[in-house]
Amino acid sequence: MLGLTLHPSETRTPRHRVRANAKRVVNSELITLGFEVEGASFVNLFPETENSVEAMRSDNLWKSTCFECFIGTASKSYSEWNFSPNGNWAAYTFADYRSEMKRPDVTAPTIEAHQIGERTRFSIDFTAPASTDFQNEQNRLILSLTAVIIESNDPNPFYWALAHSGKKPDFHLRESFTLELGF
Repeated sequence: MLGLTLHPSETRTPRHRVRANAKRVVNSELITLGFEVEGASFVNLFPETENSVEAMRSDNLWKSTCFECFIGTASKSYSEWNFSPNGNWAAYTFADYRSEMKRPDVTAPTIEAHQIGERTRFSIDFTAPASTDFQNEQNRLILSLTAVIIESNDPNPFYWALAHSGKKPDFHLRESFTLELGF
């Protein structure tokens, strides 16, 4: 697993750390993510869905604890996936930086959580939107793995990513897409 880093503008010391990884199933649009949070307890601020039996598609997950994956190819378009610890999820596609956002018709991801002591591991399987160019000239996907973590007793989020390229937390910046996945 790769260690995510806090945004450089963060002045607080977190009581947790975050690691992540991604892999792509050969000759498939299936992507498997792993996120691991170790340390202080974190909270999900969606009490209206906490007792849901079935996870659902939901917007604004980034306002709470959530894990994110941004997927780009050689083109300017990209997709964004958000995954909440309670199983809710969201998927969006963009033609360019934060422009022409759409909610693609996709299958719900599978999200599993396992806790051992102060370590919680999330395994996520999902299929990228059909608009993702899996046959681009490099046969590569470029990802950004990120997390928004809210610790107990602190409503202000910590912003984690493999790479931060902006002065403020902005996971949509293409320069932050640094993890390459091939076939």
